[in-house]
Amino acid sequence: MLAHGFPRNLIRKYFRFKPVTITTISFLIITGLYYFPFSFAPLNPISEALVDFDFNDIIFSRLRPEQNADTNIVLVNIGNLSRREIADEITWINNAQPAVIGLDALFSVPKDSSDDSHLMQAMSQVKNLVLVHKVSQYDSLKDEYTREETSIPLFNRFAANGFANLPDNENGAFRTIRKYRPSVMVNGTSVPSFTSRVIARYDPAALHALQQRRNDLEIINFRGNMDKFFVIDASLPGTIPSPAFIKGKIVLMGFMGRDISSPELEDKFYTPLNPRPAGKTYPDMYGIVVHANIVSMVLNNAYIREIRPLFSLLFAVIISYINVIILIWLKSKIPIWFSLVTKLFLFIQTILYLWISVLLFSFFNIKVSLTIVLAAIALSTTSIDLFEVYFVKSIEFVKKKKRIRHENL
Repeated sequence: MLAHGFPRNLIRKYFRFKPVTITTISFLIITGLYYFPFSFAPLNPISEALVDFDFNDIIFSRLRPEQNADTNIVLVNIGNLSRREIADEITWINNAQPAVIGLDALFSVPKDSSDDSHLMQAMSQVKNLVLVHKVSQYDSLKDEYTREETSIPLFNRFAANGFANLPDNENGAFRTIRKYRPSVMVNGTSVPSFTSRVIARYDPAALHALQQRRNDLEIINFRGNMDKFFVIDASLPGTIPSPAFIKGKIVLMGFMGRDISSPELEDKFYTPLNPRPAGKTYPDMYGIVVHANIVSMVLNNAYIREIRPLFSLLFAVIISYINVIILIWLKSKIPIWFSLVTKLFLFIQTILYLWISVLLFSFFNIKVSLTIVLAAIALSTTSIDLFEVYFVKSIEFVKKKKRIRHENL
């Protein structure tokens, strides 16, 4: 039988006023840094950087072991080719008997009738052709889109369609692409993504496994940039050893610059592979390469499992609280060496958590969000100072005023 007053004694022992208050101060500061800058235009860059920063990007860009190339996916650059030239590309590729051709280009209006006829003829010969379309006019109340834009029927009748929208780059926002939607609702109907359509025609079982996960958003496990896939340039150069390597493979056609040696910003996105995870330079990956990474991830069953945000927050609160207790004890025992020992303690702890997260991500594809945890660690000493300098003195001031008022009665 539990002793009388056990819960109260437990709370008194492990949940003391001072560490609880200091931990609360830390998380109030974190919340303020996340939301407060939005109200002030001069601080908007800081706000954007905070919102678009993820410590796991460092793992992707610098710490993860080198990934092998995916030889089942071939990228073909369409550059600035005309529709007739794209038709010639399709014909050349189709003669090599690929399993699927996915074309990331929207032919929404008619153009030169001769070129359009040539393109239509080339498309009609492809057994498994997937074209992109665009969804727009999002209804947040129904969580669905209300409009689709497809290629004209002249081309569309020969292909399956999948939307190519990437969730973090809509409405002109330049955010890092970390996730994608396997499908969305459009006017009450589920519509698959461009990559889902491609996967369905190459490996229906892989698409079924994706659908069984029942995730509205999937984290993209980036294999790499263009260097992780075989790339053919817009001119279909004669240096290609043989078209035979295309047989039975997935061919994804899309814009990758006028030629692959001349990088451009059109249809290019920020990804976790950006060489500068914080304060990024230029977008680093073309849209068609993002799609290739998604297809590669699904076909290889290389999904990333993410620790739920609630658990990450709970872990951050527990770690912050324990740190505060340890730091308060250190300050009482070694006040002279407190600053040096604290910096060393927090530095080692930070490195330890980063190392654990790298191991989990690299070997088990488990993503642990450390942003809040590391922020709480960094703010530990600051929160202690704020408590002792302002909070305690404020309480003492209020008590003093009450005492004076009581004495004057």
